[in-house]
Amino acid sequence: MKEQCVQLGRYPTRFVIPKEPGETRRAKQIDRKDKKMMKMATAIVMMVVLASIALDAGASTGVKSVVVPANADVVVSIPFTRLPVGTYETNAVATSGTTVITVDGSPFTAGQLDKSGANATHYVRVIDGPGAGLWCSINSNGTNTITLDKDITATLSASGSDQDFTIRVYPHQTVERIFNLLLLNVSFADQTEVRLFPNDLTTQDLGSGGGGVSKFNTGGFFPNTWTNPGMVLPPDTGFVLRNNGSTPLVYIAFGQVPNTKVSYMLPAGVNKDTVIASGYSADSVVTFAGAGGVDQREFRLFNNALGTQDLGSGGGGSSKFNTGGFFPNTWTNPTLALPNATGYVLRQNGGVGGVITTTPVYPIVTD
Repeated sequence: MKEQCVQLGRYPTRFVIPKEPGETRRAKQIDRKDKKMMKMATAIVMMVVLASIALDAGASTGVKSVVVPANADVVVSIPFTRLPVGTYETNAVATSGTTVITVDGSPFTAGQLDKSGANATHYVRVIDGPGAGLWCSINSNGTNTITLDKDITATLSASGSDQDFTIRVYPHQTVERIFNLLLLNVSFADQTEVRLFPNDLTTQDLGSGGGGVSKFNTGGFFPNTWTNPGMVLPPDTGFVLRNNGSTPLVYIAFGQVPNTKVSYMLPAGVNKDTVIASGYSADSVVTFAGAGGVDQREFRLFNNALGTQDLGSGGGGSSKFNTGGFFPNTWTNPTLALPNATGYVLRQNGGVGGVITTTPVYPIVTD
């Protein structure tokens, strides 16, 4: 494969385009099925690039492709956002224990962002202040208020009396948008599945699918449709793409290149796994701000090359933080790459929770 870099806005965006058959002797040895898949992948990538440019020529847009082997699970993510609804300044934040944010003016229509739980249509990203980088789905809204689906106000108001900060509202990515059949008549094998991890589990080695499943059906009363097309694919989160077919398929992620900080709020508790993603459309490393400091806290990569289903975490490499030993307060593998468009486990091996922030991999401009 050949990785190319295209300037579609403020920043260069990398994407992978397979070489066309015939460029080399090696390419001539590829069988017909592989040639067909490569041509399809190339055409889809270019089509999405053009569509992204047409959506917002002034923004930085990008696309990323991942090949899913036959009869295999691959943990992927979406390192791009949709176009934001808008950016808003807050004039107050509720105290801990509530979930309401108040913004300046009256920029919303009441109920404009309503829809809670797994069907939430929008989310908030905190742009600056003590909670910079955190995101949270929206349950409902008034003309100048947003009610979140969980309490992150303790972090947002951590600066005491200064409670002003900036938020940005985005539409969620969904199954029907990312896995869209209109992209050059792309097709999926019967029973192809998108499976979310249940990140609220209190045990490690979580299985895939417990957080929600959307399945593609080629037959039945509604052929060539997803069973849960509006299922949200959360930002900065890994999920399983299960290929139940006998040939590889190509996963295409596309959208706006993220231009905000990315943070995660880790639960306080022993032995908890969370499947996260870097949140950026470029590879990162394990040196997240605030990720250290807890003995045996660990990054664990999935082995996406395994070629089997129900893959376990850790087979693709790991890095563990040690507070003792010969080299105290260091990572065992500090240069472990965290690839974009994939997901990995952040294993919490201590009772200390808190916020960690992804180290930016390109300049972040928030104005």
